Amino acid sequence: MRIRRIRYSLLAIPLILVASLLLSYQQQGQAADTVFAECPAMIQTVFAEIDRNCSSLERNSACYGFQQVQAAFNEEMPDDYFTHPADLAPLSMIDTIQTLPLDPVTSNWGVALMKAQANLPDTVPGQSVVFVLMGDVEVENRVAPENLWRPTNPVSMTALANANVRSGPGTTWNVIGGLDAGTELEADATSPNGSWLRITYENQAAWVSRDLFDVDGTASDLPVADESTRTPMQMFYFRTGFGELACSGAPNQLIVQGPEHVTINLTVNGAEMSIGSTISFRQIDADTVQLSVIEGAAYLNSGRDRVVVPAGFTVIAPLDPADNTIVGAWTEFRALTPDELTAMLPVETLPRTLLNYPIVVPTQDDIQAALNTLPSRGGSNTVWVVDDNGNIVSVGGSSNSGGGSNSGDDDDDNDDDDDSSSGNGGGNGNSGNGGGNGGDDDDESSGSGSGSH
Repeated sequence: MRIRRIRYSLLAIPLILVASLLLSYQQQGQAADTVFAECPAMIQTVFAEIDRNCSSLERNSACYGFQQVQAAFNEEMPDDYFTHPADLAPLSMIDTIQTLPLDPVTSNWGVALMKAQANLPDTVPGQSVVFVLMGDVEVENRVAPENLWRPTNPVSMTALANANVRSGPGTTWNVIGGLDAGTELEADATSPNGSWLRITYENQAAWVSRDLFDVDGTASDLPVADESTRTPMQMFYFRTGFGELACSGAPNQLIVQGPEHVTINLTVNGAEMSIGSTISFRQIDADTVQLSVIEGAAYLNSGRDRVVVPAGFTVIAPLDPADNTIVGAWTEFRALTPDELTAMLPVETLPRTLLNYPIVVPTQDDIQAALNTLPSRGGSNTVWVVDDNGNIVSVGGSSNSGGGSNSGDDDDDNDDDDDSSSGNGGGNGNSGNGGGNGGDDDDESSGSGSGSH
C-alpha cells in the first residue's frame, strides 16, 4: 500500500503543477485585461499632465510632455538638461528627440510636443506647426546649419503705388492678390537679388517688388530667403515602432498639425510634401511608412504621380530600412478602416491649448461624403463606396483597391493649383520660392487695383 500511495503522490505532482500554471496564466490574463481596460483612463491622465507641463510652449521650441523623453543636442548641455516633464528646449539646438512606448504596468508613455515655424512668415508670430510625438517615436532634425533660417525683426513699409502680390520673388510667379497704394505692412525677408520682399498676405508668405514700397529702415538688413532656407524641423526624418501594441488606443505615431486654413511645406524622410491640416505619420513595418489625413488634406508626389489625400484617407510609401529614406511614390490610396478610425479617437482629447484647433477624427459618413467629391473614376453614373477594409469599390462596378498612384487627384498635370502652394508657388523651403528665377521683368505698373509688379 505504501508503494501505491507514493505512486498516487507522484501522479498528483504534475497535476498540481499544471493547475498552478493554468491559474497563473489566468491571473496574468486577468491582469492584462485590467491593464488594457485602464489604458483610456491613463491616456486622459497623461493628456492632462502635458496640458500643465507644456502650456508655455512657444514657436521653435520643444516640450518634455510625459515620461519618458530623450533628446540629443548639437552642443554640449548639462546632464540634467531636458530630462524632466515640463522642460523646454529650442528646436535649433535639437538633433534628435525620442519618446518611449507606452508601458501600462509602470504608467509611462513618452509624449513630447514641438512647435515649429516651417514656412510660416515671421510677421505672423502666433502661428506654428504643432508636432506631437506619442509612444515609440524618434524625430531627427535634418536642416543643415548653413540653411537654417535666422529671423530678425521685420521692417515696416508703405506701398507707393498699387502693387501685385505674387507667390514667389519674381514676375514669373502667379499673382495671388493686390495691394492699394498707401497700404502699410511689414516685410521679414528679401530675395537673393534684393529686388523682392517677403510679406504676409492672407496668413501666407507672399512677395512684392521692392521698387514699389517706401521701406522704413534698410531692407538689406533683412535675412535672405531662398529655396534652400529652412526653419528648424522643417526638414526631418522620423521613425516609429511597429508591431503589437500594449494599448490599441495609444499607437506609436507622429501627429503634425498646421495652422487652420494654411498649407505648409515639409520635407519628411527625404520626400517633399505640403499639408493643409492634421496628419498622422507612422511606420507599418521597417520598409513602409503610412500617412493618414485626420483633417484637411495632404499634397504628395508630383506630375502624374501627384496625390491629393483628403481627410479620412491614407497612403503608404516604401522606405529604405538602412536610413528610413522614402524611396518611392505614395500609393495604395484608400479610406481609413473603422479600426484605424477608432484607434485615432484618443487624439481628439489632446488639450486644445496645445493645438492650433481641436482635432476631430472623421466618421465613416464623413469619408463617404468626401469620396463623393473626388474626381469620377468610372463615369458620371458610377457610385463609389468604402468597404470594411478601406478599399474604394463601385456599386455594381469594378473595384479600386487603392493601387492607383494619383487616386485623390484628377489627370490634370498642372501643378499650379493654389491649394498646395502656401503662398509660395508650390515651392519648398522657408522662402516661398521653389522655382522661378527671382528676377524682375519690364514695368508691371498699372493704375488698376491689380497693381504693379
